[in-house]
Amino acid sequence: MLPTYSQPEAVDLADFDNDGDFDITIAHWNASTIGVIKNNGNLNFSPQVIYTVGGNPRDVKAFDANADGDVDIISVNNSTNDISLLSNDGTGSFVVNPAHPVGQNPISAATGDIEGDGDIDVVVVNKTTDNATLIYNDGAGAAESDLFLDIGDGPHGVAIADLDGDNDLDIVAANWESDNITILFNTSCTDSDGDNFGDLGHPEDDCPTDNCPEIYNPEQIDSDNDLVGDSCDICPGFDDLADHDNDGVPDSCDNCPCVSNPDQVDNDSNGKGDVCEGCCVVDRGNVNGEHDDCTLSGSIDISDVVFLISYMFQGGAAPPCMEEANIDGTGIIDISDLVVLVTFMFSGGAAPAVCP
Repeated sequence: MLPTYSQPEAVDLADFDNDGDFDITIAHWNASTIGVIKNNGNLNFSPQVIYTVGGNPRDVKAFDANADGDVDIISVNNSTNDISLLSNDGTGSFVVNPAHPVGQNPISAATGDIEGDGDIDVVVVNKTTDNATLIYNDGAGAAESDLFLDIGDGPHGVAIADLDGDNDLDIVAANWESDNITILFNTSCTDSDGDNFGDLGHPEDDCPTDNCPEIYNPEQIDSDNDLVGDSCDICPGFDDLADHDNDGVPDSCDNCPCVSNPDQVDNDSNGKGDVCEGCCVVDRGNVNGEHDDCTLSGSIDISDVVFLISYMFQGGAAPPCMEEANIDGTGIIDISDLVVLVTFMFSGGAAPAVCP
């Protein structure tokens, strides 16, 4: 027998000093320490080296946390509600890193590459909070992010394996107080903001699509039902899908919806963007001033022809915007403007001149 400290609680085996022999690490519950016993071969063991960790460790796991080829150790510290990472310096000696918090009264842990990025992640089950803490590894042995998963009552054990054959590791937790196990299947999800809703353009994902993929918004609130989450909706409360000028500002709140002005400059604060301050916007021909949309097809119709004839030959009302009525852009409203307008509408002629 090999002596340990008081009340050894858990043990794991790995080659810590890279000599080809399995070494031993032990969690000492009462002493709140981790012990490492090196195997020198032929069952010759070095004296135990002690490392102080968090309170009352219940479990210990050996794995390469920082992908440097050396096996590191984590301890699951029950009374301080955290885990400790012991980084291997390559010789089998360890540095104890600051503890990482988990749930209340953690009992045991399992390790594996949960997110499929080549880094070994950690799952810890927490007895009092009835959940599991999934700690994603950033590749350097630090926590990239945490995810808390609801499981059964009073979990005591946890294991990781690919249960459904989809090449993703799943999680199984043994729930001591509810007399059952919880199986958490790992679903593929490309999720840049970590809110469990997937980025756009990944049809292979199993998770729902994020309505705001660059901002964390797990509630996915979309008060105007325009498929853009309120967290990144520049026009909350309005339909964002129409953007005729493609300036990134939806028509519903664009101060010049027919002319691209992504900066939305409005120096006189009159609600109309500076690029639209002139009465003629985009193309001439909207003689009566009734704009249906930002295109010629929606703005120019027979009523514009009638309006122009009435003004020119019957003493009718003047056009709201004289530049719109100067169809050919010569600066003078005359019969040639009427000819251009009629030819454009009924004979496939050239479009009216653009606005100044």
